[in-house]
Amino acid sequence: MCAVTVAATLAACAVPNDMVPTYPSSDALTVAPSEVIGHEVLTDVYALALRREGVLVEIAEPAGTTTDATDKVLAGTSDFTIGYSGQLLDDVEGADSSGAADSAMSATEVYDQLEASIPDTVSVGPAARGQDKPVVVVTEHTSTTMNVRTMSDLSGRCGELRLAVSPQTALAPEVRSALRGYDCQFSDVVTDYPNPTEIREALRSGDVGAGITYSSDPALFPPDMVRLDDDRNLIQAQTPVPVFASGSLSEEDQEVLAKVSRKMSTQEMIKLNAAVESGRTHAIAAASGWLNDNGFESSLDAG
Repeated sequence: MCAVTVAATLAACAVPNDMVPTYPSSDALTVAPSEVIGHEVLTDVYALALRREGVLVEIAEPAGTTTDATDKVLAGTSDFTIGYSGQLLDDVEGADSSGAADSAMSATEVYDQLEASIPDTVSVGPAARGQDKPVVVVTEHTSTTMNVRTMSDLSGRCGELRLAVSPQTALAPEVRSALRGYDCQFSDVVTDYPNPTEIREALRSGDVGAGITYSSDPALFPPDMVRLDDDRNLIQAQTPVPVFASGSLSEEDQEVLAKVSRKMSTQEMIKLNAAVESGRTHAIAAASGWLNDNGFESSLDAG
């Protein structure tokens, strides 16, 4: 395996141009990825797409949460990141925009309200096709024995199950609101699981009966796991959206973002996350490969 350590090694290994790091420049678009794998790789995809079109892009080291990343753009300390529509709307409005559990907004309504609420100093680009929203997962065995395929099927019966969830997800307002709407109160909520893989294994071992993860998590792939359908649409939409400093991108640049968003389905996000979480590749390499596979020719390579 070719070890990438210095610039000479990069050239010897034939690493794509858009994976070679840039150096700080006052003219560069500063990009803020978070330490959350799904967010990091998505941010890299959009940033590298811009770099391939000739935009001078400086990608910072991943740091903090997705909210930390969007806060940097809102504060003007970074120029670009990816936000999640419902979460970003809550941050901008300073409240839980999911409102009453029986009146959750559609993905389009959340985006429209976000566009209307975002400060003039910040802009949002076209939303991705897919979503990365919380989902309740059970094993196929539990789904069959309890006859549950939707959240409504589970309504009033959550007390029969222990729930596994990450500490961050347990605090998410859209999760708490949706569970109230479905009359779902689990017998115990265990927050000792930092990632979806551990939640999946806890489900398989029988330590818990249900788990909450996110719709782009690769842990949802196995056939022995069943995602319960949010059949009443009570879980707040969480659609990835480019978030950038107003005036930092031209109309042509924004069309590049739109091209990425049109192709970025939930299934594509799952594939990207699976490649990185498996350890097969790094986020920047996964992002570059996705762009190659989806017809985003590098103007740098062409030149």
